[in-house]
Formats: sequence, structure tokens, C-alpha cells
Amino acid sequence: MTGADVPAVAALYAAREGRPPERAVEVVSGWPAGSDDPDRIALVACRDGVVRAYAKAERLDPAAVGGDAPAGWYLTGLVVDPPARRHGLGRLLTEERIRLLAGRGEDVWCFANISNRPTIALHEQLGFTERTRDFRIPGVTFAGGRGVLLRRAL
Repeated sequence: MTGADVPAVAALYAAREGRPPERAVEVVSGWPAGSDDPDRIALVACRDGVVRAYAKAERLDPAAVGGDAPAGWYLTGLVVDPPARRHGLGRLLTEERIRLLAGRGEDVWCFANISNRPTIALHEQLGFTERTRDFRIPGVTFAGGRGVLLRRAL
């Protein structure tokens, strides 16, 4: 992701999160561009020269802020523009995040709403396994209140 990608990523973020566009630009502008932050990664996928998806990864320590999930690298965001779904962009971005994290730790983690079967299936295809449904990461909530924590060795 570069600074030039911010408006397009912010539009996807605003639509997904139900946020006002101006607030979305503020949030997305704080994400790392390129490899500026050793503890966070932000990537985009383009089709026909247009940003169609974004994905993030970051080092988290949930226990340090009152959670109980393990510390480590987490895949923390994957959003694909609805018309561009089911064309491999999510898989591409997830594979690239895993590739970029290789050598930075022993494991990579992700969490998802238990009802989000496409995301869970994608991660399982890429070697993630369910670790628990009983975990807390402060600031993370799930519609219906149920999430799943998945892990993959790097």
C-alpha cells in the first residue's frame, strides 16, 4: 500500500465499517505505506488499475491490554470489494501476508466471526487450524458475539 492508495482503501473501509468517508481517510492514512512500520503490514490488490481489496497484518499482544489471546503476528483485516469477490484477491493477499511474515515469528494468527464461512474456509485451505472460540482481544467484537481464533505455523 502506498499513500496514493489511501483514498481507494478508505472508500472500501468506509463501506465495510459503515464509517463516514472523511473518518475513513483519517484512519487509513495511519496505516503503514510500504514497509515503514516493522510491526504492521498493509497491502492492496488491484484489478484493471483500481484498488479492489486491502489486507493488513500486525504484531499484537492482547494480554498486555486485558485480552487473553496469544501475542504474535495477526492477519487483522481483509476486505474485498463485493463485485470483485470470489476471484482470488483475498487468497492472493493472504498468501502474500504469510510470505512477508515468514521468518518474523513461529506462528501467524487470525480471527473471524464464526458465521463468516468463506473467510474461515480460505484460511483453512492455507493451513490455519482452529485454536479456540473462547478468547478476548480488546476492541474486537463479533456480530452475534462469536468468533474463532485460528493459527498457522510460519
